[in-house]
Amino acid sequence: MAEVLKTMLTFLMLCMAGIASGHSYHEYQVSRCFNSYGVPKIDLNKCEPTEMIAIVSALQGISRHPGVCDYGEGDCTDMVTTDTDTKLQDCVGQNSCSVIVSVSWMQWCSAYSTYNYVKYACVTKSETHDICMHQISMGKQSGFMSSPNYPNTYGANIDCTCKITSKNRGKIILTFSDASLEWSKNCKKDYMQITEHNMTTPVIRCGNLPRNFNYTATRSSVSLRFVSDGWKEGKGFWMNYNVSTAAKISCGPTFFEPSTTVKPIPTEVHLVSDPQPDDNLDEPEKAHQPTAGDMDKDTSLIGIIIASSISAILLVGCLILLVRFKRKRHKQKLSMGPVDPNFQHRVRRPNRDTTLARPPVRPPPPPQPVPLTPELQLAASNNTNKRNCNIRKSYRDTAINRNRNTEREEVQDTDDYI
Repeated sequence: MAEVLKTMLTFLMLCMAGIASGHSYHEYQVSRCFNSYGVPKIDLNKCEPTEMIAIVSALQGISRHPGVCDYGEGDCTDMVTTDTDTKLQDCVGQNSCSVIVSVSWMQWCSAYSTYNYVKYACVTKSETHDICMHQISMGKQSGFMSSPNYPNTYGANIDCTCKITSKNRGKIILTFSDASLEWSKNCKKDYMQITEHNMTTPVIRCGNLPRNFNYTATRSSVSLRFVSDGWKEGKGFWMNYNVSTAAKISCGPTFFEPSTTVKPIPTEVHLVSDPQPDDNLDEPEKAHQPTAGDMDKDTSLIGIIIASSISAILLVGCLILLVRFKRKRHKQKLSMGPVDPNFQHRVRRPNRDTTLARPPVRPPPPPQPVPLTPELQLAASNNTNKRNCNIRKSYRDTAINRNRNTEREEVQDTDDYI
């Protein structure tokens, strides 16, 4: 019972701290029925040009009363679909937005949703502090913090830290309304790092965090560090912090150390071919300077990428030349024509397009027979009779010779028998 009362007291203190700090937000509710005419669309257009949208909650549900689209107690509700949630998340940080929603099957309710409900707030841009801007404030209990240039993409090679320290061990809660960073394995590129006082293992996050992601600190001091590399940038983050007691907030570049002394400007100019290292650099700055080994690794990686690209281009060019050469050889074989009348596959087929095909060439008419005179007819008949006589004579001579050979063979067989 004591823990419940303590939790309720802490929540009331946080709410009072937010009101006392002067942060007043305008909250609006909007819903859309799926059984109405037109494209189902939710318009978030109540914010002023100097304000930004912060999504408080987004639900889909089935109303107990027909024709009612607003959320009511006792309605069967569920989280919106992934597609709708992604579209709503893109609206965070803008001053107006329009989202097309879609009906979906609600497994817990065993029915299709009848409406989408969104509750959002309009936050003044001047209440959001850039994490990379130098700031030291005392006594604040709530506020907003964002990455540089939010909601647009942040810059490259950023390393900034903001430290929140509460008095009398006050409770610190960080709520991320939006967080979209470059994703990488083990968060080696762009990342956010949350570190508490005397914590050995910090919490590191990258990529896209779920909306209204909360982090409750267990100690009285929390540091949020934001780091980006020079390769790819994202939308950044937008965070709300709440402290149960008065707190001290200190933000700025991670390795920035203010100095009250002014360094003298040298009047002599030395022409040096190679720049000498600065011995006045602090150790953290030296640790973050690129070394020769890192530069060699980057150069070798770029060389490998260039060589692979050139090899791929040459391989594609060789394949194209080979295909063109084979097609040319095939066309030459077709143009040679058929070698044999039965070799039909080497004959080029005529064009089937009648508009482009040439008309067929008609063969010449056969020669007409010349009429014979009576003398030529008599000579032709004599030649024919003479040819027939010669044929009969050759047949007769062949038969006589065959009979003589047969008689000679019989006589020979008789003599052999005797």
